[in-house]
Amino acid sequence: MLEAFSLLSLLGTGKEPSPSALWWFPVVGTVLGLAVGGSWWLAAHIWSPLLAGGIAVLVDLFLTGMLHFDGVVDAADGLLSSVSPEQRLSIMADARSGAFGVAAGVMTILFRWIALSMLTPAPFLIAGIWVASRTCMAGGVSAVPYARTQGGMVSKLIGLSRRANLILVVYGIVLAGAFGLLWQPERGVIVIGSVICIYAIVQLFSIRRIGGFTGDVLGAGAVVAETVGLLLAGAHWR
Repeated sequence: MLEAFSLLSLLGTGKEPSPSALWWFPVVGTVLGLAVGGSWWLAAHIWSPLLAGGIAVLVDLFLTGMLHFDGVVDAADGLLSSVSPEQRLSIMADARSGAFGVAAGVMTILFRWIALSMLTPAPFLIAGIWVASRTCMAGGVSAVPYARTQGGMVSKLIGLSRRANLILVVYGIVLAGAFGLLWQPERGVIVIGSVICIYAIVQLFSIRRIGGFTGDVLGAGAVVAETVGLLLAGAHWR
């Protein structure tokens, strides 16, 4: 458990990750989601919806150490560049940010802030979305090839069997779905489903562009999927 929290948040103790850490990804999503959702709910009782939404975004960035947000910036710079797969991987490893990364980062923050400002504070909604995104991250590690020849920190997670990965994904989706149902039965299922679908699209795009996943892709997929889920939750339903 501490391995998962160390990898995905500032709540851990810096432990080296291993494949067993993947089992705890949905739990990390639950804790982070309830923390972000709880801060959003509390802030909404003190300040305006706009400020409350901004505080929720800041809490999420703080708790994750901006790790996933950094993945959005780096992945956008690499995956959207019109160069070879090897050059894309090199760009993603560069600490400097390009136009694609800056634009993706700014738009992501704005969309998340706007969506949260439009919605009525709902900790269960955030928990469901955050659990779904972390479950997708865990499932993607074992289901998709690693794109780099030299392994980074995330490569130490590889090794879970297909059967174990299937069980992990099922329990994570059930947990995410339960939170979605606690929010709103019909809409919750649709929102959680959209998070899973968007993550899959990002992952498939990554496979096409670089032949697999990297740590940046995992983080980017989670943030993009969460953002779309929030936007869909805030849409006008008939």
